[in-house]
Amino acid sequence: MKSSKELTEKITEDANLIRGLDDPKAIVSRCDQVEGNAQKLISLHKEYSLEAGSALMHVVNWCRQIKQKTLSTMEK
Repeated sequence: MKSSKELTEKITEDANLIRGLDDPKAIVSRCDQVEGNAQKLISLHKEYSLEAGSALMHVVNWCRQIKQKTLSTMEK
């Protein structure tokens, strides 16, 4: 299992990579990875600080929006 630091770095890395991707499948995959790693990070820290939890959820929500937009354009 990855440490909190490793998960945080992976979430940041994946979120930054999403911005530069053009391939819809790659975008969806990275968004899924960010969300999965965020869930792992939250489960490691039952008492997550409000500020850190809020920042993490902001990234997860951003990824969900990107994923939804990407999936909707793939369906067209």
